[in-house]
Amino acid sequence: MPAVAAIVNQAVPEGKSINLFYNTEKAQLAVAYKSGAEGDDPDTAAWAADATDYAGHIFNPSSIASDYYRGNQLVVAVTEPKTDCESKPVGNQISLVSPVYKKLATTSLSNKTVSMCSSGHSAWVYYLDGTTKGQTRLKEYNIDTGNVATFLQNQDVALNCSLAAWYDPAGRARMVVYQEFEEGHLKEFNAVTKQAWDIDGTGDAKDLTTVAVSCVNGKTYLYYTDSKNNVRRVIKDKDGWGGPRTVSGLPKVGTSQLTVAASNGYNHLFYVSVEDTNPGNFQHARDPL
Repeated sequence: MPAVAAIVNQAVPEGKSINLFYNTEKAQLAVAYKSGAEGDDPDTAAWAADATDYAGHIFNPSSIASDYYRGNQLVVAVTEPKTDCESKPVGNQISLVSPVYKKLATTSLSNKTVSMCSSGHSAWVYYLDGTTKGQTRLKEYNIDTGNVATFLQNQDVALNCSLAAWYDPAGRARMVVYQEFEEGHLKEFNAVTKQAWDIDGTGDAKDLTTVAVSCVNGKTYLYYTDSKNNVRRVIKDKDGWGGPRTVSGLPKVGTSQLTVAASNGYNHLFYVSVEDTNPGNFQHARDPL
């Protein structure tokens, strides 16, 4: 599964450019430049490793995440740690892969998903640990301090499920969406109050669905895929979560991470569709806000 993370480039005026990070077949990090407005994407080729370059360490399939921290654009991934020639890794590594490569934390071999959120001045990375149903737990790595917190111990987190994290400035809370392993619906977790709630109507979510979140003007937009690989959207406002709706007119999502970035009146969605499986060829869909 190609891992993909979109973020509006703050160095370009008026949010007109989106950086799309993804992992290549050679397990390297690559970046493509996409339009943050209504126009076509630029013809500029993506920056990716050549066939003669060294192989990287970013898992494929897996997921990656990106956000701003003190003006710097960070990219975090699940990576394979270095070992000697005769031994195999006993765990996976949660790593910063841009602007530098740095180990942040470790997790069990079963989990290859990651998400992150930022208040601008602080940032947090979320990942899973555990190897069996009922024993998977959510972990939070604090970029400021390096401290690791553990949440949802021995509860209902699906093993290796997708995560979508965001920061709520009004409540000063870190929020994370995950998938429950029994019924398969999505749940919202508040990392400050340590409470979790069902998101009603999301029982149609595909097993281990990919999830993505954007926050615009006090509203939270959650995207996921149903059992038929349709893109579904749920909106949260001051009254809570609404009902899920299919985003019409979009190609079905293939074996790809789904990511979203909000800019110029649209949620810009990126993923590999079932019709197009060429490496680095991402669907760019605009969902009006």
